[in-house]
Amino acid sequence: ILIVASDIARYGLNTPGESSQGAGAIAMLLSSDPRVVAIEPESGFYAEDVMDFWRPNYRDEALVDGKYSCDLYLKVLEKVWSQYSSLSGRSFQEHDYFCYHTAVPKLVVTAHKRLARLNQSLGFAADTIDSTLYYGREVGNCYAAALYISLLSLMATIGKDIANRRIGFYSYGAGCVGEYFSGVVQPGYQKMLAFTELQQLLTERINLSYKEYEKFYNFKLPVDGSAVKIPRHTTGVFRLAAMEAHKRIYKRSE
Repeated sequence: ILIVASDIARYGLNTPGESSQGAGAIAMLLSSDPRVVAIEPESGFYAEDVMDFWRPNYRDEALVDGKYSCDLYLKVLEKVWSQYSSLSGRSFQEHDYFCYHTAVPKLVVTAHKRLARLNQSLGFAADTIDSTLYYGREVGNCYAAALYISLLSLMATIGKDIANRRIGFYSYGAGCVGEYFSGVVQPGYQKMLAFTELQQLLTERINLSYKEYEKFYNFKLPVDGSAVKIPRHTTGVFRLAAMEAHKRIYKRSE
């Protein structure tokens, strides 16, 4: 099964959430013969209807109650961990690394310390999460892709072979829903991941001035069928070049 995780991750200009917006996506294969991580069967779930984050149909930007959302993130972590650990029988110490939904890296550090205290693990080991946060600090919050970007970050930046190591995963979606599960890294996982290309995507980015950022941010596609040419922003092989008569026109980048 091919899974693509991508979102419109943006907040309004000059809003509290603006600094945490990001850009990124993940494509991955689910298989009965896993070659990167073998997901273990036990997991803990929690869901609640809350309004900590939402995006009305008439808006391009999300709205968020930041403090409330962070508190929910921590609350749900405790609930799903408790259920997961009860079902699996695994202790905190039986996990070598921990990947979190990385909305804000500082929140992940706070959450991991709380989970360690909850499990009476007095020696907080920063190296169990440090490598998972590198990409998150580089690209910001990518919503649905954020958890798996943290996994990529771990594998690409840890600097050693972590085959046969167990990873704990905390998935969170504002609104809210959470899940805790685990997986074991498979031998030879490095062959399945394009680490050089991943780093290249980061190093080839272009810094924008604040005025350039505002212009980029405020650009909108027409919704009435009128024609418009799209400024060249992407460095990919193909790009969205124009819209005309409600049609999206793609061209090969020169």
